[in-house]
Amino acid sequence: MKMTLNHGSGHIDFEVIYSDRRTIAIIISPEGDVKVRVPYRTSPQVIMDLVDRKAEWIIRKLQQMELIKTRADKRDFLDDEPFPYLGRDHPLYIRIDARLSRAKAILEDGLFIIDTPAADTILLKNAMEAWYRDAALKYIRSRIDDYAPILNASPKRITIRQQKTRWGSCSSKGNLSFNWRIVMAPAKIMDYVIVHELCHLIRPDHSREFWSLVGSIIPDYKERRTWLKNNAAKLTWQP
Repeated sequence: MKMTLNHGSGHIDFEVIYSDRRTIAIIISPEGDVKVRVPYRTSPQVIMDLVDRKAEWIIRKLQQMELIKTRADKRDFLDDEPFPYLGRDHPLYIRIDARLSRAKAILEDGLFIIDTPAADTILLKNAMEAWYRDAALKYIRSRIDDYAPILNASPKRITIRQQKTRWGSCSSKGNLSFNWRIVMAPAKIMDYVIVHELCHLIRPDHSREFWSLVGSIIPDYKERRTWLKNNAAKLTWQP
């Protein structure tokens, strides 16, 4: 169901999606689409009132997304081009071998090396993304093994996804998902995101109690959250 909220001098168009859930969630896609997921039998007035209360937040998020798109780091995938991993840049080195069937990236002696059958940008991009995804999953699993016993909370499943506006999420079933790009950030920033999502297994909201729980593990979480907000563009590259 499509709805529109008139706010100030503009308006917010959004789609309402009814499902078997207990809470209302506002989700903004990378393309700028606003979706409101609500429990069955939620009245249109309740939905409109919530969107009206969150209007400033929605507008701010949409503006941030546009800024990220305009500042996204352009990559050419050329020799010596720097690519970040855990907050440190590593130069790229491309080795072409026509006998290969696909491109594969490795990190070796401080270099990102891609063995590829051709200097094709799409092949190189896909190889780097595959490496980042694998590295992100390994690091996140390792740190969850460290933090989960402290919080006495373990996810049922961990997945790595392609996301542009969210660094992590926690489902109602206890599954955690993470944006593969977060592995480009410093380790302390990754740890904040990991702890943030683990805490959602205990407190599925952003209440004072939730942030208190995060702070008990990451005392300087506000500084780390600010870093992530200010440096999001550095973690978003495109060919």
